Formats: sequence, structure tokens, C-alpha cells
Amino acid sequence: MFKREKGYDTENKDWFWVKYKPNGSLHMNPKKMKLAGRIARGADKGCIACHKGADGDDMVFHTNRIK
Repeated sequence: MFKREKGYDTENKDWFWVKYKPNGSLHMNPKKMKLAGRIARGADKGCIACHKGADGDDMVFHTNRIK
């Protein structure tokens, strides 16, 4: 995911969502639609639905590791 210009998708903090495979190509849904852009916007499952549960106010998960 990366931030787009202000106003791209204000409801979802202006993030652009992409789901890549290990080989660098894009994942596709069962209808052969590339998973890039406003993935699953408004759905109960998917990138945006999961990231809305992140702490803070920017939909980003962060883990501090102390060794």
C-alpha cells in the first residue's frame, strides 16, 4: 500500500492497495480482476477491512521488536 494524493480515497486515508505474489506479479480475484486500487472497498473482508483494525489512525500495523 502507498499514500496517494489527498482526496484519492478520503474514507480510507488515501491509501492505494496492491496485493503482490512472491514473483512480483499481481494477485487476481476469482473474476480475474487485478487486486490493485481500492481493494474490497466497503467489504467485510479484504485489505481495507483488515487494516481498519490497526492501532492508531492511519491503517498501518506496526510491531516493535526489542532484542
